[in-house]
Amino acid sequence: MTDSSLPPSATPTREAPSSRPTKRDVLAAEPSLLGDEDSESDAAPISHVDGPIPSREPIAKIGRYALFDKFASGGMATVHLGRLDGAGGFSRVVAIKRLLPHLVKDAEFAEMLLNEARVAARVRHPNVVPTLDVVASKGEVLLVLEYVHGESLSTLCRAQAKRAELIPLAIVASVMCSTLEGLHAVHEATDERGRSLGLVHRDVSPPNVIIGVDGAARVLDFGIVKALEHIEETVPNRLKGKTGYMSPEQIRAERLTRASDIFAAGIVLWELLTLRRFASGAGDKERIDKIVAGSYPRPSEFRPELGDVIDDVVMRALAPKPEDRYATAREFSVALGAAAEGASAGIVANWVTSLAASGLAERARLLAQVENWSDAAPDIELRSTPFAAERDVQALEGAASTPLAAATAAARVRLANARRTPAPPSVEEVSTSPAIAPRPVAPRLPAGYAVLAGLAFVAFVLYWVLR
Repeated sequence: MTDSSLPPSATPTREAPSSRPTKRDVLAAEPSLLGDEDSESDAAPISHVDGPIPSREPIAKIGRYALFDKFASGGMATVHLGRLDGAGGFSRVVAIKRLLPHLVKDAEFAEMLLNEARVAARVRHPNVVPTLDVVASKGEVLLVLEYVHGESLSTLCRAQAKRAELIPLAIVASVMCSTLEGLHAVHEATDERGRSLGLVHRDVSPPNVIIGVDGAARVLDFGIVKALEHIEETVPNRLKGKTGYMSPEQIRAERLTRASDIFAAGIVLWELLTLRRFASGAGDKERIDKIVAGSYPRPSEFRPELGDVIDDVVMRALAPKPEDRYATAREFSVALGAAAEGASAGIVANWVTSLAASGLAERARLLAQVENWSDAAPDIELRSTPFAAERDVQALEGAASTPLAAATAAARVRLANARRTPAPPSVEEVSTSPAIAPRPVAPRLPAGYAVLAGLAFVAFVLYWVLR
């Protein structure tokens, strides 16, 4: 990309020394940061409150969910807006990942993915996109996630690169600390008995971090790469995941621990600080060789004002040996927070909306259309059995038309109550009612006689034993 393709108003915030590449040189050298996909259009923002909002018809209905237009897609699934409708007019807009048809046909993969999604549903943290439901019906597999109104970190980085400006350090620190806290929650997840699940994300990368308009960063799509490994096992020497964000041990196909995710998070932090690709190359092999080599440039080589403190935080996460990295993602977060003060949620929110205003406004209008859709199907009647007290009230209310009917209804209520909780008969009823005959009571010996009888029996046994 040449300088002439940048917007006329885009000027670097700092002139780098002549011996170092300028930010325009960085953008020209890294065209992948400026890809056309997910880029923001120059059209005027669309407000969802301008003019009438027509309803939008769903493209499919699967189980309790109505699927609407997709707003993202990948190699595994398309992401749709969806709506869950319940009784009494309840509805909720959700994000639904719809598996691609060729993956649904692989029954074993679908089952593995469902199992991973069920495990992922146990992770509850403000910096993790929660899995709400898993649906396998009518030849479809859906992962239902909470809808977050925001943009992926990868999209925001491309938009920032178009401005020819680096991301402010305070925003980088805030976004990464939130991401690391969410990653720590994934690693620390437990089962219903409190035992560690040993979860590893395996695909920590900018597309899997979404930042909402509330200024909070959230992690998503953990555990999916593990399921994807199944369908690629038959392809020899093929790596699973994004090669530019792999740890050395992941490249060597070794057993992965949380240390692998910490390395990948270090790559994300390095790229946010420099707005460059950490492992750039013409192909996967070249990127892999750079990561395995272990000699990584420090962020300050491209952004001198960062200094040694930030460099040390980043490079520890990027240590080639897992044991030399941070022990946990939280330890990484604490170290970064001590080295750089993070921006407030409001500042991060303003950064998101300034970069993605057009896309967010377009999606807001789509949300309004989804919410205005009215299902023509009749409401499903509740088939649950009323409580006993409700039946009593219903019987009395329905019998208020005539005195005779009211008396009859009251009698029915008394009879029903008597059947539900039969009271023990009184002494007079036991003795006089022919329907309840008194039971014969066996005579009982006084306690003293019983003790004497027991002693006599013991003595009798001892006499025959000692003879």
